[in-house]
Amino acid sequence: MQNKLTITPSQTIALLSLCIATEAYSYAPSKMADLSGQDTWIAIVVAIMFGMLLLSYYAWLAKKFPTQTLIQYTKTLLGPFVGRVIGALYVLYFMLISSLYICRISVGFQMTFLPHTPVFVLIVMTLTFCVYSALQGYNAVARLGVLAAFLLFGVNNIFLTASVISDINAANYLPFLGSSLGDIGTSSIYYLFPHSQFIFLTMLYPFIQKQRKIGSYITWRTTLVVFVASFLNLATVGLFSARQLAMLHYPPVELSRMVEFGDFFERMDVLFVTFYGAGMFIAIGTVFTVFISSLNQLMERKNGYRGLLLPASVLLLLLSLILFRSEKQMVQFIFGQGIWIAICFQLILPGLLGIVFLIRKERLCNGQNG
Repeated sequence: MQNKLTITPSQTIALLSLCIATEAYSYAPSKMADLSGQDTWIAIVVAIMFGMLLLSYYAWLAKKFPTQTLIQYTKTLLGPFVGRVIGALYVLYFMLISSLYICRISVGFQMTFLPHTPVFVLIVMTLTFCVYSALQGYNAVARLGVLAAFLLFGVNNIFLTASVISDINAANYLPFLGSSLGDIGTSSIYYLFPHSQFIFLTMLYPFIQKQRKIGSYITWRTTLVVFVASFLNLATVGLFSARQLAMLHYPPVELSRMVEFGDFFERMDVLFVTFYGAGMFIAIGTVFTVFISSLNQLMERKNGYRGLLLPASVLLLLLSLILFRSEKQMVQFIFGQGIWIAICFQLILPGLLGIVFLIRKERLCNGQNG
């Protein structure tokens, strides 16, 4: 199982980028435009920069415990009991994130392609892929992730952005700072916290080869890929007015529908959705594997997580059907309670862990040397 989990720094960048950027194509741009209007592009840039700082911090924290995941070193820092409680909370958080990812792609496919297919069926199909991904391990998922990230971000996004750049109205980006700083800051939170799972680096770190590259190598390159991935969202701000953008659930899909090359090359939205769907499935496979791995580490099982796959899948199915029975309910949760939950688990708790490490640094180092 350990060989199946080992990944390279480049594969780590691909997985993190897919988990971060693919979720930001739906709902967030319209929610941001409704709040910050033409300054949505500023909020996107601010969110990416703050995300880079978060990723740098997670890399710093993970380096202090290179052989342990977040679930494991919480017990080292906080003691067996408190550490296990915090670890259990993170397992629940990863389970919630897995459920959200599964529901989002299921609802998205129902709205786009399969309007008469029950969401229950789509969730079961997605869960089947998740279980298969976990059985294959990070390594297999990451190898596909490199290809999916290249096609989605490196080919599709740049091509689509270049195709519509002449149609972008620069006036849609003005006036500069026409919205209040509070609205721009809130929009940045909408873009960053409900979607950007930078925290996954703390779970992937022990399985990454050549760990000395983790700091600047992964931080800068992941930020660059996420910025490239955001080209489409930045382009939609200039292509549509703020009022139009606020009414669209999937702005990049609407953008891709505007791209045509004569009569022989049209319906670019199909190509975008194909690449986007591939990226989303890789992201979901990664998220589910993080969840099932964290549960296995919390329970300190020595024989792997295969025995947990069935009960965890049933639990996820029930959670998805109970919490997110409709798209409206899901969106309300994401930009309501979901933001506060994400801030707690991606900012507050990791920050407290870093403070505890600095306070106990000398004692921890002496314990490791002893």
